[in-house]
Amino acid sequence: MRREEPHYRRVVDEYTDYLVDVFVSFLEASLFDGLTVIESLKECTESEFLKRYNLNAVAWQRLMEAFLGLGAISFHQGVPSTAKLNFSDGKVAKAAALLDKVEEFESQLLLFPSYLQQEIVQDQLQQTQESRRYLQDSIAYDMLVVRKYLTPEATLLGLKTAAPIADKLFHLHSPQIFDHYQSHSQLLQIYGKGFASSHIWSDLDFLDKLSFAPGETVVDVGGCFGNLGRLLLPLRDVKYHCLDLPALKDTFKVDINSSTQAFGHRFQFVPGNFFDHSSNEIQGIAGKKFNKLFLGWILHDWNDEQCLEILKKCSRHMLSDSELLVFEILPNERKMAFNFTDWLMLVMADGHERTARQYEVLFQRAGLKAQDTTMTKTGRSMMRLKLL
Repeated sequence: MRREEPHYRRVVDEYTDYLVDVFVSFLEASLFDGLTVIESLKECTESEFLKRYNLNAVAWQRLMEAFLGLGAISFHQGVPSTAKLNFSDGKVAKAAALLDKVEEFESQLLLFPSYLQQEIVQDQLQQTQESRRYLQDSIAYDMLVVRKYLTPEATLLGLKTAAPIADKLFHLHSPQIFDHYQSHSQLLQIYGKGFASSHIWSDLDFLDKLSFAPGETVVDVGGCFGNLGRLLLPLRDVKYHCLDLPALKDTFKVDINSSTQAFGHRFQFVPGNFFDHSSNEIQGIAGKKFNKLFLGWILHDWNDEQCLEILKKCSRHMLSDSELLVFEILPNERKMAFNFTDWLMLVMADGHERTARQYEVLFQRAGLKAQDTTMTKTGRSMMRLKLL
């Protein structure tokens, strides 16, 4: 008998469709002399179009790749035309209605039977009460932050700048959204919870594929409040260090204290910074080596040179047999297209989604080599790195 798809999967799919619809509404918006993108391009060549409206060619290419990846446009003789689009203002309402039907968290994790067989894991999962909390956290972040980057007006701004536009959208003094988070604890809370919620299914799948030596120390570089550790520590006899900016310790005090009480010395929040330019090591763990380091959804936020700095600093905390585990999105068949999130990284953080080959080049330049790559059912991937 075929098992019914868990409710949360339907909610996520509905909500993803809604975000995509917001994004591709750029194609139907009258932004160029009262014309849409398609109508404007019929009047001139692509190069003339970019020059006339002062648009950045690199940003334009990434935007077109995002629309192509979503199937929102097609090209005929070099001119884009809209493909089949499905706009629906009612999708958020549909997602909210489905959310009311979401069952308890542990009943949704049928994709991870090996975990559910362990009593300690069931106890841990029951503390979350229902998966709806994770969905609410993730959707709250999307509605407050991500959706602002996907409007036609913001998309046009991104085309003109080819750079982060957070300062324009949120009236900041810096175009880097992470700078804003540090000084606004409520937004940082929403971001951190939403981030953890959107990745929890992948994290559980990855943990099932990792082996650990008893008592070894794992450092989660940029680990926010340590949600990955809260999943890992009940399952493995390891020590978990969550390294992130000092501001997070106060913002997520309740979550960090809860983990410390639950796991004692095995859970530790380490204030640090991988962009401290006074050292070639990571601030907070200078002079120390570790068996495993995690970079979970970090590299795609940054440009190539910044990624090199992060990777090189991580390598200085590795032994000859240490592993650096990099979690990122690679091109796949998931509905949330690879190039769509690439556009988000461009306008939100001056970052990139990258192919496996692009990561290989970065790794090699940093003195690292990918041993293998594992992809989960959620479409996210884990690359296992060693020192060259």
